[in-house]
Amino acid sequence: MPAPVLSSLDPKVQAIFDALDAYIQGTSWANATASVMLTGSQTTHTITTADRTNSNGVSYTERIAGVRVTIDPMSVTLSPGQSQQFTAAAYNPDGSAASGTFTWTLTQGAPGTLDANGLYTAPASLAGPASAQVNAAFSDGQAWASATVALQP
Repeated sequence: MPAPVLSSLDPKVQAIFDALDAYIQGTSWANATASVMLTGSQTTHTITTADRTNSNGVSYTERIAGVRVTIDPMSVTLSPGQSQQFTAAAYNPDGSAASGTFTWTLTQGAPGTLDANGLYTAPASLAGPASAQVNAAFSDGQAWASATVALQP
């Protein structure tokens, strides 16, 4: 039985999966799992397989480095009504500046406001300490960075 085709798997990872299947000839695959995880500036592909007797199995992980995003400052503490301008930069794997745009967002339900240029403004009043996460997603959303805002009444 050939290795299963995993529909959401990157074609490069599927090719590795197929090559491993060819290497372990005659294996009767009992299970196979695949996952793709996007974490900021890299994508991780993982495949895990096992045969019916669990004597042949493979686990493979590939990390693909992409554009790296930085945000400044990474954390800040503000009082009610204060503002903080955040800036972001993106770099190609070779270290050169990447060209593109940033989309600025606040974590859902976070106190305060954030404009399209990364200017965060704390709420005018706070009942107690709180926090917000400011996110800068680069162009296609495949790379991002986050900063933490600690709020003190």
